[in-house]
Amino acid sequence: MIYMPFCCQFRHLIVICALALVCACASQTEFLNSDRIERRFGSYGVEVLWADDAQRISNLYSNEADGRICRTFAVVRFELPLDTRIEVEHSQVVAGASIGQVFRGAGWRIDKTSLEFGTARAADFPDLPMMMRIQPTTVLATYEYRFDVIRDGLRIPYATITEFYHPDYLSLTELQAMPH
Repeated sequence: MIYMPFCCQFRHLIVICALALVCACASQTEFLNSDRIERRFGSYGVEVLWADDAQRISNLYSNEADGRICRTFAVVRFELPLDTRIEVEHSQVVAGASIGQVFRGAGWRIDKTSLEFGTARAADFPDLPMMMRIQPTTVLATYEYRFDVIRDGLRIPYATITEFYHPDYLSLTELQAMPH
């Protein structure tokens, strides 16, 4: 056994604990889309435009002096049949709560699996140019991913989400450079 003075042992312990804390915090404080919108624009809200048992379409917006601006248009296709262990969280989501905030607040870790990065024209969705206050010909960055939740070694597939981003919020290059 190698002898190490107590003060060195203590320093090593502090370094190991600090590294563990950083790793734990990194996985728990990963920024959600709602967090990013609020940080960048100073406010965040979610408006459910349409929902049923299989799908939810929503406007993730910031509040500006002259009203709301859609920062992310989200199409969520729920994994069916719904796992009964997340019924409470799911009912909050369908009622209009932020998906990531609901699951994070309930102690779930969120895991996103990237499926596709791409682009779409705002005009492909009739009300989107008005909601985003952009020209119909504007090209939007898009991101499709699987959204699973994890807790106590249990992984539950929840949804496949496709998001369309306002050009002042995220470009395709910025989106691809972000950790997912």
